[in-house]
Amino acid sequence: MIFISRKAKFFFILGLAAINLVLLTYFHLDGSLSASLAQLIPTNEWDSLVAPLLREVSTNKTRFWTTNTPLRHLEVEIPLSRIVPSENINETELFWDPRFTLAAYTNELSKFGDSKDIPTLPFHWADWADVTALNDKLKYRGNPRQITCKRLRLRIRGHPNPDYFCKDVDVLTDEEVYESGFLSREQMPQAVVYDHCKHEHQAYNDVRVFMAKSYVLTHLPKPYKVIIFNKNNERGVFEFIVDQERNPQQRLLYSDLTQNLISDSTVKEVDGEKKISFNHLNYFDKMAKSFPARRLSKEEDVHSLHNVIDSNNGTKMMSLGPELFSHSIQKVDNLIKELEAKKDKSEPELNFLNGMKESRKYNGTNEPTYFKMPLLNIQESRNIHNDWGWHYDWRFFNDMLFFHKRGWTNEQRIERTNIILERLLRNWVRFTEEKGIISWIMHGPLLSWYWNGLMFPYDVDIDVQMPISELVRLSENYNQTLVVENPEEGYGRFLIDIGSYIHNRDVSETGNHIDGRFIDVDSGIYIDITGLSKSSANLPSEYKDKQLVEKADNNADAEVYNDRRKHFYTLPQLQPLRYSMMNGEPVFIPNKVEERLRFEYETGLDKYEFNGWIFVPQLQLWVLKSNLMKILTDEETHKDETEDIETIVNSVKNLSSERIIKLLQSNDDILKEYFLSKDLAEWHMKEKNVLFDNNGKDRIDVLEDSERKQYYEELVGEISMRSPMRMCLYEYEKFERTAH
Repeated sequence: MIFISRKAKFFFILGLAAINLVLLTYFHLDGSLSASLAQLIPTNEWDSLVAPLLREVSTNKTRFWTTNTPLRHLEVEIPLSRIVPSENINETELFWDPRFTLAAYTNELSKFGDSKDIPTLPFHWADWADVTALNDKLKYRGNPRQITCKRLRLRIRGHPNPDYFCKDVDVLTDEEVYESGFLSREQMPQAVVYDHCKHEHQAYNDVRVFMAKSYVLTHLPKPYKVIIFNKNNERGVFEFIVDQERNPQQRLLYSDLTQNLISDSTVKEVDGEKKISFNHLNYFDKMAKSFPARRLSKEEDVHSLHNVIDSNNGTKMMSLGPELFSHSIQKVDNLIKELEAKKDKSEPELNFLNGMKESRKYNGTNEPTYFKMPLLNIQESRNIHNDWGWHYDWRFFNDMLFFHKRGWTNEQRIERTNIILERLLRNWVRFTEEKGIISWIMHGPLLSWYWNGLMFPYDVDIDVQMPISELVRLSENYNQTLVVENPEEGYGRFLIDIGSYIHNRDVSETGNHIDGRFIDVDSGIYIDITGLSKSSANLPSEYKDKQLVEKADNNADAEVYNDRRKHFYTLPQLQPLRYSMMNGEPVFIPNKVEERLRFEYETGLDKYEFNGWIFVPQLQLWVLKSNLMKILTDEETHKDETEDIETIVNSVKNLSSERIIKLLQSNDDILKEYFLSKDLAEWHMKEKNVLFDNNGKDRIDVLEDSERKQYYEELVGEISMRSPMRMCLYEYEKFERTAH
């Protein structure tokens, strides 16, 4: 089976009638989520009412421009004075354009032909992260806006001595300036941030942004390798090893890569100014033809993941053996001995070895905290959601998601957030599938998946889990890898960062609950990666009270697997993993879903309102309460003359089709979201009918009924990497948002 196109869906009604009869038996009227899902099922009446609206979204790309996902701004014209030192009359100004970076690197990679060796290329973060916000704060003569360490101190809560994280550029040695990639101090910010400003020292949004960009520009360690996804979602990636030298020649401004690109591009003179013109996809195509993508071999695909997800039939379930969840101290010590005995270790191998040796110095009671966040001052007036900053990596922080920023509307901030989260999940899925890494969604994302197969619009947490053996493999082979989105789809860059203390498997008392992160370089938003393993950790009291998991105290041999916080699982609760979709992206989910969610979120499967958002069952969408209030009467929103959320929720559940249409007509953002998610939500409802029984409980006999099994296999067979739901972040922020 294949996905039905949106246009065809408008007319695909009669064929769903038989399915409707089956699905309707699933729903019951007890007030739970499943009670209202029957209202989603397409009917002749509903489809005829909504079809004109969906057709308008599909055809009117001026009005509904955010659904226009293909890249549009491909033709680039850059003055040579911005990218060539001899032409650069003001080298203190930073220049960044991801299309230029991709063109320079893919053009260079195309020159290596079919060499089996992975090339080594120069790298500087100034070319891979947008730090141009520093331009008006660089230390050049007459700049009244330069930020000093002293000025930073005054804008940080508690006014700490900044010496532990900041140096004024004047005290840097010439060698430090050179190793940072600069020829003079005038090219650097006055306040050079070289370490994290502690969590207890909260700061304003703009101060944290400055500290992040100053650190990235001058002190952020390089990744060990860069991988670029293949075109057309084909298997394989393009890789290069990062030159670890630290000097100005690592920057494109001073690199041969730029000169080579100029030689291979069109240069013209306009009004006395030389400009280079190119389309970066031309160089990407050129590279793809001459520089073969590296594909995972059968030996490297240790779990045969490619065979499972690429198969044309079957349930695509993944089995997990108990051996995947074991990682003893003895095993760590043996790995240390093996690596220490190896000659000519690579940088990643040295990093992996040093991480193991570092972890052996500590345990969960005294290990240093690895990941750090940009703690924010919630008293700042523009911090409208009281954002503490816990959901960002401090190194790439680039504004709070919901921040009252001049020139932005609340709807635009929501769209930006949706883009970031979608591309984050999409590229994590693409990476793990390419490299044969097993992971599955858990916690908040799994709860969100249960509701409608999409991500919550109010939750920026994406949590994935994996067996400890997979986490160790991820760390050994891909730690400090920069993952680059398929250039045909966007310009995202994502850093894989695995903590040094993953080899300690007891519960961490120092905050190391998360083992790794997949970090969006453009925003600092990340996916939390946690490993599960056997350990001597004892069950928290809630597990004993509810008898979800049984384990004797201090028993390190029990087949019970925990993360480094408070979550414990048995193998049957996790496996077999089931292949599904989240926001249209392929993901694995654990075996026992409802049981686990009911344990973690007691009312999470039944509560239709959260944090100002209300679930509209007829649309299978979470909608802002403020938007729903516009179509509801006082009688539908008040009880005893007081606004009452239960009354509002019940009114929303019972809205007629005509009033739902009125809601869609009144709000383009809601209509757009329905257009994007309608097919996915309908598919998810079919999936839920297979995985859960009439009471919404996990169905333990999913595959015992032959007809149900065949139906489920056909559903799973529809899963594939689709086109992105939303336009890429760079085009949204740089061009489209301001143009509309």
